[in-house]
Amino acid sequence: MKRILIKTKVRGTPKEIINSFNKDLLLKVTPPLINVEITQYDGHSIGDEIHIISSLFGNYQSWVNTVIDAHETENLIYFTDKAKEMPFPITSWEHTHKIQKLDETFCYIIDDIKYDTGSSFSNAFIYPLLYACLYYRKPIYMDTFNG
Repeated sequence: MKRILIKTKVRGTPKEIINSFNKDLLLKVTPPLINVEITQYDGHSIGDEIHIISSLFGNYQSWVNTVIDAHETENLIYFTDKAKEMPFPITSWEHTHKIQKLDETFCYIIDDIKYDTGSSFSNAFIYPLLYACLYYRKPIYMDTFNG
């Protein structure tokens, strides 16, 4: 199992930020080389599903994620989605989206991903690509929430 952790400091309250986590934001934070169609986006409550058809260089693959955990306090809101279907070579994917209050003005958006391909070599091989795709979100989050 490999882990990717990316923190982005943004302006807003946890409630304001989580209310912006929707289909439009997901499309916005997708890197331009990856074509995606979101065929279902229920939200971020337990049991909600997100269905994505992605294409990278003409190779179409299906992602189906189910929200398996969600929690909300004044200082922290998070939800975790787990993939039921995911593109090759990934065999396991769990993504926790956290919005952690820093003070009255700022929060961290934290992307915490655990994935596995079944091979330590493949895990290491795809790590830079996955990290780059997730790091791509950082400036978009900053532009979206910092105005």
